Amino acid sequence: MDDPRFGHEPATSIALECIDLNGDGTDEVIVTENRPGASWQPSCAFVFSLAPGKLIQVATVTSQYPIQLTRLDDHRTLIPVTYAIGRTLAHFAQPRWTDYYGFDGKQIFLANRLWPEQFRDWPRALGSCLKEHPDDSELWYFLGRAYEALGQAQNAKPAFDKAKSLGYRQPKWKLLQAGVFPLSKP
Repeated sequence: MDDPRFGHEPATSIALECIDLNGDGTDEVIVTENRPGASWQPSCAFVFSLAPGKLIQVATVTSQYPIQLTRLDDHRTLIPVTYAIGRTLAHFAQPRWTDYYGFDGKQIFLANRLWPEQFRDWPRALGSCLKEHPDDSELWYFLGRAYEALGQAQNAKPAFDKAKSLGYRQPKWKLLQAGVFPLSKP
């Protein structure tokens, strides 16, 4: 297994966990790799489901920061993916956004709405950043994402519209850097 961002460069640590991601009583296998970076610690999680007599890899999840699985009260487990946001901020000043991914038994999905309390403070925090950087399209986009996770579509749409009017496009490198790579079926 290789982190898609680093090819064959060796990881500094590798962990294996067997855990029921979706609460169905069947464990999935998560292999996590971590690497040191100058100001970040890239990590990657490979997600496998159990099938009779074999493991089937269902996704690869990457993050700029270490991945530590998060258990919900209903016994589901989420995979956090953390990365810095804000195009006009200096790296040290960038907020760290975390998306949460779940597993439904077949595929990985964005699960931010399952854990809205994690996003409760984001509108205020991003609003403060936007006072100093009102033309940062990425901050506007993530403000929309925060409202979306909180179930506030009426507030999300204007933020997404503002991001788009400022030219926001999800860069391909960000999808690779903080993304989920579903695997195609054989």
